Amino acid sequence: MVKVGVLGLMVVLVLGGVVGGVVYLQFSNSVAVEIYRFNTRTNRLEAEVRRIVYDSPSEMLRSVVAAMYVVPRSPHLDVIVPPDVVIEHLTISGSTVELAINYEEMTPYEEALFRVALVHTLTGLPFIYINGVNLIFNGEMPSNSFGETLGLQTREDVLISPNIMPRMMTESTLVLYFLSEDSTELIQEERTLEVPTFAVAHAVLEQLIEGSSYADRLSAIPSNTIIRDVRVEGGLCSLNLSSEFLNNFSGTQAVAELMLQSITRSIMGNVGAIHSIQFLIESERHENFHGVSDFDLLFERDTND
Repeated sequence: MVKVGVLGLMVVLVLGGVVGGVVYLQFSNSVAVEIYRFNTRTNRLEAEVRRIVYDSPSEMLRSVVAAMYVVPRSPHLDVIVPPDVVIEHLTISGSTVELAINYEEMTPYEEALFRVALVHTLTGLPFIYINGVNLIFNGEMPSNSFGETLGLQTREDVLISPNIMPRMMTESTLVLYFLSEDSTELIQEERTLEVPTFAVAHAVLEQLIEGSSYADRLSAIPSNTIIRDVRVEGGLCSLNLSSEFLNNFSGTQAVAELMLQSITRSIMGNVGAIHSIQFLIESERHENFHGVSDFDLLFERDTND
């Protein structure tokens, strides 16, 4: 393994309209709400419970929408909201909500996920009854594959499993590297599973965090490490990991070196287009990782591997 040197979100909510005929349930301090995320393991949307501070209904709705932008706690859940999305206004009228959204670019797949996540999140709130959501994307109401305008969307209209296009999955045999029981060497392990076609590196890292299927093989990656982002551009793979990766690691410098090798060898071995890896902790480079110097530099493919 060779190392070489390398060196808007905006949410605008305008709440208005008549809030009549709606029963609000009061909570003393906070209320638990379900925010819908994409589970990269099951390839489906699922709810993550978040608590928001009790306030007026309008302020609580602001908090719910803002919570959809927050990075999930589980490493297997992804944020649904693309970073360039701007929510122009959110109005409540009776038991319906109108949400006007602008964005620069979103694939039909991303738009479908976003739409269903919004509807399920907003129609499942415990403090206000919302029956349906009118969505306006870039000034137009979304349409289905037949070009028909969708109009008011209720939970029944956007069932999670049938109406979400599955990601392109392929059955792959991943070659993973785990530490030996005494943490002195790497042991190769094969694992066959369905992997998103364009997210193999992400899937590899997830499997390493999950750990080996054998008791005599270890993963030195802290199990509560959250994958913030995995980006592959021009042969460079940038791994953006949560602070737990750095702060909760327990081991010597030798173990730290092996752990980094297990990650780089596993990812490069399964994605031939990746030739170098950059480690980021909470989007920032760190010069040292538990005695491993130059942690902020690129880890390049070893031609001897």
